[in-house]
Amino acid sequence: MVVDDEENILILVSKILDSQGFEVITADSGHDCLETLKKEKPDLLILDVMMPGMSGIDAAETIRANPETRGMRIVFLTVVRSGETVQDRLKRIKALDYIEKPFDNHDLVARVKKLL
Repeated sequence: MVVDDEENILILVSKILDSQGFEVITADSGHDCLETLKKEKPDLLILDVMMPGMSGIDAAETIRANPETRGMRIVFLTVVRSGETVQDRLKRIKALDYIEKPFDNHDLVARVKKLL
């Protein structure tokens, strides 16, 4: 599942992963992500850090607090050069990795394959 409030990023990441044979579902907000997770259980969640309403980190903390989703694999997608505070939060919520925007298409695919 790819979660990002920017439609062009959702489309781009979906097309890149779809072209490699991955089944991709999308959500455009943290709240939409949590609603979708009530019905879908993706193998990997690629979650934008900065979104209006509910940040990706806040959504991940909610996911980790739920026994049904706590073990979900989460990778963050961010434009922010992660500072120590952000990295500490990512470690605390057991993020597998983070990918900085703009990303290299081949690197994105390689990281997803490695994590699955």
